[in-house]
This record gives sequence, C-alpha cells and structure tokens, in this order.
Amino acid sequence: MGQLWALIDVNNFFVSCERIFRPDLEKKPVAVLSSNDGCIVSRSQEVKDLGIAMGTPKFQIEEQIKKEGIVCFSSNYRLYGDISTRAMATIRETVGEARQEVYSIDECFIRLTGMKERDWQDWARNWRARLRREIGLPVSVGVAQTKTLAKLAVEIAKKDFLGDGTMVWLSNDKSWQKQYFGQIPVTQVWGIGRASARKLLAARINTVEQLIAKDQAWIRQRFGLTGEKTWRELQGESCIELTEVLPSHRQILRSGSFGAPVTTLKGLEQAIAGHLSVAVEQLRREKLRASMVSVMIRTSYFVEKQKAYSGVVTQGLAESTSYLPDLMRSAIKSLHQAYVPGKAYKKAGIILSGLEREEAWQPAMWLEDGSQIEDEKKQAVMKAMNQLNHDFGARKVGVGWAGMAQVDERAKWRRKSAWRSDEYSTNWEQLRRVK
Repeated sequence: MGQLWALIDVNNFFVSCERIFRPDLEKKPVAVLSSNDGCIVSRSQEVKDLGIAMGTPKFQIEEQIKKEGIVCFSSNYRLYGDISTRAMATIRETVGEARQEVYSIDECFIRLTGMKERDWQDWARNWRARLRREIGLPVSVGVAQTKTLAKLAVEIAKKDFLGDGTMVWLSNDKSWQKQYFGQIPVTQVWGIGRASARKLLAARINTVEQLIAKDQAWIRQRFGLTGEKTWRELQGESCIELTEVLPSHRQILRSGSFGAPVTTLKGLEQAIAGHLSVAVEQLRREKLRASMVSVMIRTSYFVEKQKAYSGVVTQGLAESTSYLPDLMRSAIKSLHQAYVPGKAYKKAGIILSGLEREEAWQPAMWLEDGSQIEDEKKQAVMKAMNQLNHDFGARKVGVGWAGMAQVDERAKWRRKSAWRSDEYSTNWEQLRRVK
C-alpha cells in the first residue's frame, strides 16, 4: 500500500454540539450566531436547505426565522472547545498521537500508511458510528492517498452520494476521477486561495478535471511550488506530510465588540482582563511564553466618524512568561496609556507576541540570581489555578482584574448572548439534571 490518509470532519460542528444536549432538535432547523448574536456562523442542513447563506445577518431574516421555526443559539465557544477536545482524544487514544494531526476544531487527519490493511470503507463507517455513540457527533470520513484528495472525499461524503457519510478513493481505482472531478469547482480545492482561484478562473479552469489536465510546468510557473504540490496531490502523489512539529504562533489575539458602548476605565479594565485570561489559557495550553503584551481599544467608526479613536499600546517584559499576574500588570498599564476619557468605546482586545516555546526558555543573564527559582514558583501557582478551574468550573479562580471580569455579570462590555446554552460539560453548576 502506498500513502493513505483519512480525514474525519464533524458535520455542522457548532450546531451538532448544541444538539448533543438538545436531541429534540434533530431534523429541525438550527443556527448558531456569531459574537454579539450578529450573523449566522453554523447552519444545520435544514437551514441550508432554506437557502440561508453562511454569514447572513440575523436581523435580515427575522421573519423567516419565525415562519420556519428556526432555533437560534448564541455561540458557546467554551462548550464547543470541550466537545472538540473529547472527540480528538477519542481518536488519538485509538490511532496514536503520532498518526493524528488536528487540523481545526472540527477536523483531524490520520495517517493510515503502515496500518494493517483492511476494508477502509468499513473502517470509516465504524468511526462514524463510534463518534456518534461515544461523543454524540455526526461526522463525515474521507479516505484517499493524499490529504488534498481526502478533503475532497469528505466534501463528497457530506453530500451523501453513497448514503453513509463516507468516501474512499484508492489509487488503483480511477473511476472516481471521471465521476466527480468534472463536477468539483477548483474553488473547493484545499490549498487554492482566493488569489489562485481568480487566476485559474481567468484561465478558464473551472473544475478539478480541467486543473489536473494542465501541464505541471505551466502550474509551477504561475502558482509556484505550493500550487504545484496541490496539482501533484490531485494526481494522487502525496506531497503534504503530517505536521510533526507545529510551527509556533507569531501572536495570540483575543478581541471583541461590546454589547453596549463602554465609557469607564473600570469597564475597559474588566474587558481587557477577560480577554487576557482566555489568551493566557491558550498560551499555557500550547506551552508557550510571551514577551510582549499589546492592548487595543477603539470607538465605533460608524457612530462618530469624525471623532473615531483607536489606541494601541505595547509593553515589553524583561523576560518571556506565561504567568497571568505579570502579563495582567503589563496589560492594565498599556490600557491606562491608551485610554482617553470621555469617549464611548465599542471594541477592545489584547495581543500576546514575542512567543517562544516553554522548553526553550532560559532566564535572562542580567536578572537577579534566583530568577529561575522564582519562575518555578510562578509556574506552580498557575498550575494550581488551572487545576482548580478544571475541577470546579471555568474561571472559578481568577487574578485581580480577571476576578472582577468574572463576577460582574451585568457589565456593559459583555457581548450579547441572548440565546446561549449552558456550559453542560465545563461548569459544575450547569450540569444536566435528570429527574
């Protein structure tokens, strides 16, 4: 057997997470809204069938929502993240960490090369059944000899051509090329961005069939090595390997618009503290440290165009850290410098940058002796805080302004979330009760 890949992709992920705890919504139109309940970011198949496009502003379809009985949920990212973690862990426990690459919150690749040969269609069906049974998620599974073909196979599986949500393309069977490549637009091919898609369409290359018929030299001349790799992958040659070491982020960004304009420094402090707490959770989860903290605040561009204000201030730290109190002090100091009294702020955010891997960290030579021991104490504090929050509910333990952000439920800066479901699996107080 040559190279072989599988892609497991959750169908309508946010909607599917909501349906786990609301089985009464199966086969009913369900949509999940973006932050501040603005636009539709996830649609059940029933909503798609009504012709409602991704990104449609909710206010534009209020009448249709009432007429069709569409159930809307505010986005609940903490719940979705936990469900994703459980699903990916279930897969990893069986196939092994070395074979799995988590590509996004709802997708992961699996290297099948070297595994015992079997009926891959049955293998795919078994995974669909297992994730439905153990996690409650409906998935589609594509199997092919390259990652790019596996992505296409999943898209076909989602359309349910075979009736079971799976699609297997093997190198010794070319019939699928003739059957599907003439129907698939090049714009749906993984790895072809907007700029490349425009070039292809301008050259009258509209389908995958037309793309693979082009000469390899022609592809490389116009689209470079990346475009050539995509072309070769579509030919069945595996060029994109499993990512063994994921590259570090250049930065971690957390921002959001307010549910109502914020005019006070206290309100902005709480918002910044809330964003920073989430960013530091990601920083520590990915075993990174940051050496710079940037704070951004701005007023609305639409309400006061002539007086719009946007402030950004960056603080550098003496050494990189993932210790929330140190990062919080820098963030609040930056906020105080950026803040201009008398303005109505509409959005705030933070950026953690100057990132480095935890294992690569070394104390700066010019710091006082014992800095490494001090860092170890800080790490122990953060580890204990993380464990408490894990055991007793998200952000039960906070630090300074972060604690204020947690308890002030009526703060104006909080995003609108009129239809948010409970955090069933991450908050002890919101566990489902069976009577």
